[in-house]
Amino acid sequence: MNPARKRKLLIVSSALIVLSIASALVLYALRQNISLFYTPTQIAAGDAPLQRAIRMGGMVKEGSLCGQKKVWR
Repeated sequence: MNPARKRKLLIVSSALIVLSIASALVLYALRQNISLFYTPTQIAAGDAPLQRAIRMGGMVKEGSLCGQKKVWR
């Protein structure tokens, strides 16, 4: 194999390996911080994790929110 071609192949393969490792590390770090929405039904059924903070989402019926005189956005 031509030495120039061998060097280019080595550079490209090294770059791919470095990019793969960097991508794997980023995805591993983000796995712990992804905020998923759980419906009230899922939370009541115990499907939501108890060890970390979660977000609750779903449809809200008009007049179903109770609380102080606060504007809900």
